[in-house]
Amino acid sequence: MNLADNPTFAIWCASLAFLIGKTILLNSNAQAFFRLQSKRFALPEDARFFAKGEATEPHEMVTRFQRVWGNDLENIPFFLVVSLAFVLAGGSEKFTLIYCAMFCVARLLHTITYAMKLQPWRTLVFVVGQGAHIACLVHLLILVFG
Repeated sequence: MNLADNPTFAIWCASLAFLIGKTILLNSNAQAFFRLQSKRFALPEDARFFAKGEATEPHEMVTRFQRVWGNDLENIPFFLVVSLAFVLAGGSEKFTLIYCAMFCVARLLHTITYAMKLQPWRTLVFVVGQGAHIACLVHLLILVFG
């Protein structure tokens, strides 16, 4: 079977698109929005060009979304590698959908709860995402090593 015709691979591709889209569209655009709205720029050339002023400390929300971005970079690539290995090892469509959906929803909710300063919800959705990641990894190891 051609990999492009594999429904399990299609689920993984949808997750890939969702996670990258969330990171780029939500995180990046939120940072740009709060920089432009507050006219606060950390780099002198940006401050001169966009605000006709001096560099300042970034808006709190810019800093929050930078931290979300960093957290995404610490978590999303590893999940994508593990989940792709799961698909390539013959993981089922059902479990691929469960792991990918749980992780994607958890990462979106993590971004929202981080931006809105919602503890303990931020930690809880982070743990759900990690749970999906670890479950996928364990399932992969069982598939490969029996």
